[in-house]
Amino acid sequence: MSHPWLAKLTTEATLAELPSHEFTISPLTTGERVAAELERRPDLPGAIISGPSGEIIAMISRGLFFQRLSRPFSREIFLNRPLTVFLDERLPDPLVLSGSFRIAQAAVLALDRPMEHAYEPMVVSDSTGRFCVIDIYVLLRAQAHLLALAQAAMVQNEKLASLGQLAAGMAHEINNPLAFVTNDLAVIERDAQALAEGLAIYRQFDEAIAKLDPDQHARLTEIDGRIDLSYTSGNLPEIAARSREGLRRIQVIVRDLREFARLDIGGETDVDLNTAIASTANIIAGRARSAEVTIDLQLLPVPTVPGNPTKINQVILNLLANAVDACHCGGRVTVRTCQVNSAVSIEVEDTGDGIDPAIADRIFDPFFTTKPPGHGTGLGLTISYGVVRDHVGVIDFVTRPGEGTIFRVLLPLQRHVPVSAAATNEPDSESRAGAPPKERNRVTA
Repeated sequence: MSHPWLAKLTTEATLAELPSHEFTISPLTTGERVAAELERRPDLPGAIISGPSGEIIAMISRGLFFQRLSRPFSREIFLNRPLTVFLDERLPDPLVLSGSFRIAQAAVLALDRPMEHAYEPMVVSDSTGRFCVIDIYVLLRAQAHLLALAQAAMVQNEKLASLGQLAAGMAHEINNPLAFVTNDLAVIERDAQALAEGLAIYRQFDEAIAKLDPDQHARLTEIDGRIDLSYTSGNLPEIAARSREGLRRIQVIVRDLREFARLDIGGETDVDLNTAIASTANIIAGRARSAEVTIDLQLLPVPTVPGNPTKINQVILNLLANAVDACHCGGRVTVRTCQVNSAVSIEVEDTGDGIDPAIADRIFDPFFTTKPPGHGTGLGLTISYGVVRDHVGVIDFVTRPGEGTIFRVLLPLQRHVPVSAAATNEPDSESRAGAPPKERNRVTA
């Protein structure tokens, strides 16, 4: 089961980001009122008992409360009396933590309690002094999610490191023969030009050679007919030009591969998104051709954005790969960029079957994939979400079953300034997709 609040958590998430419940009562409150509230709110994990100055006296959990009521004659004893009768019996000391406490640390402290109380709810305070209750299940579910995120991050880092090593090795291995082939081609072009000039001079003396030595002339004529010297000498420059263009394309592929990895840049810098998209599209062009899918780049001039080029390239690659895989033969993937208020928008639209509404809330979950075994790890969108979130951006999507999906990434123009609400509400992608509001799934990083 997927929980929407999980998608917003980062590895540095705190208790303040978890679902919590506020139910603070006086020791003079009757057990009947507590029972009624617990029955009315089935997700309420317990009640905080506070003193006249707002201090916490105790916390009684749902399980402990109804366990006490299950004893013989307990309903008659407790329901019509104040909670002080509960306090007469020893209640476990509540685990009270600040909302700024990290989830990973809180989970350790919660499970370090005595075994009989390890799964009791915990009390969390905010900066205003307000107290609320968090279910231990919520805490452990969040911790499991964060562990999955950490594992995904490790996989991502390993993939990027492997890709960087592969790119560096391939670039070195390709650039060496590429250099001497390019140099040899330049020599061939020079010599071919000189050869053509010499041949032209020779043809001027064709009749003289025929009179001087008919046998040699006949032999030269036979060779001329076999290889068509006039055509060959005239075609050599064109062959050389085509070869030079092929070498240039190889150089572009090597450059784009190195540009995609860019492990030489460890921190943030100014990222040209159009260049990143173009180079990444070249990397995946072979995959698209094999699937008979066209990639259409509609890139408007946009400002650079602050960020990590390698990680942003990874997001673009993941979105492009998913879009290509979603299309059928003859499909099209369209990539658009534009500036939206204080952010730059990247849209990746495919003409596939769309996303099933039943799984729309799970596509950013770690290891969730609809691809057959061996064709996907379920980490692509999780990693993309994490990278965009780390860049204080937004990633969302619009989908129409049977018509395709648009994934949209918004990255802020200013470092560490989150994308504004105005940018996230910009309607371009919705109007292009024609999706009604209920079909829009927005995830804010």
